[in-house]
Parts: sequence; C-alpha cells; structure tokens
Amino acid sequence: RLFANRGYAGTSVREIVAMAGVTKPTLYYYFKNKDDLCLKLLDLAMETYAKVLKEPLKQPGNVRRRLATLFSSLYAILRANTDFLRFSYWAFYAPQGAIPPYDLTVANDYLRSTLEEILQGGVTAGELRAEKVELVILLLTGLMRNMEELLVINPTHPAINPSDLAAAI
Repeated sequence: RLFANRGYAGTSVREIVAMAGVTKPTLYYYFKNKDDLCLKLLDLAMETYAKVLKEPLKQPGNVRRRLATLFSSLYAILRANTDFLRFSYWAFYAPQGAIPPYDLTVANDYLRSTLEEILQGGVTAGELRAEKVELVILLLTGLMRNMEELLVINPTHPAINPSDLAAAI
C-alpha cells in the first residue's frame, strides 16, 4: 500500500515496519533491504498474474468461453488487489532508476502468449481466421489495459463487476 500510494522513493523503512507492525530487525531478517522487499513484491505480483493467466488454458470450451474466464478472473484478482495493481503500474511507468531494476515486460509476454494460445485454439477449431489473430490480440490487450486503468484511477469504486464482464464477453 505504501509503495502504491507514495512510490518507492517516498516510502521509508520506518513507515513499512510501522504499517506491518514489525520491528526493523524482523524486516531485515526476511529481506536484505528495501530494494529486496520491492523486488519480492514485484515477484509475487508477477507469479499471481502468471497463475491467473494459466487457468483459462486448462478450461475446455470455445474461444469466447475461455476469454470470458480469462478476463473475468484477471479483473477479479486485480480488483481484489488494487494496491498491487497500482504498485505494478507505478513500477512499470516510473522513470528509469526510480525502482530497483526489474523486467516488467514479463507480464505483457504472459498476457500475449495466453491470448495467442487461446486464439490459435479458435483458429484450429474454425472459430477464427488466422490472419485476424494479431489484430484480436491487440484489441484484447487494449481491453485489459483499459480495465486495469479503471482500477488504478478509482480503486474504491470499480466500474465493472467481474460477473458482468464474463457475461458481456
């Protein structure tokens, strides 16, 4: 929450331990320093994102059903964890050097490969034309980014309900 609201540089170790209700020695027992804590939080965010992206690939069904599962699951987890989302957005869009080095493009790669696998399944099943896959990936990625931005801008009043999203797709 502190990183999401104040940024990395604007958050002190003193504030972190106060909010966590631990002592500095306890924090340093688990993390080398503030950089290490930041990187572990980003790792956790990426692991959670990757896990959610894998779920629709396990589901049977047509492209529409698998995309509905993907987007409603992603939106639900992001809606439930807006601080993580805001922190990830801040880290992604922060000026170079504002956070410890971290490859956030992995999240985009996960999303793209998941969408590509779902859509290629649709091509194989005759639901989509192969020449449209790249365009559909672009449109769906834009949809995802827009849904994320709604949560970043106004996390206390999300504009979309995950079940409504699944029904719309």
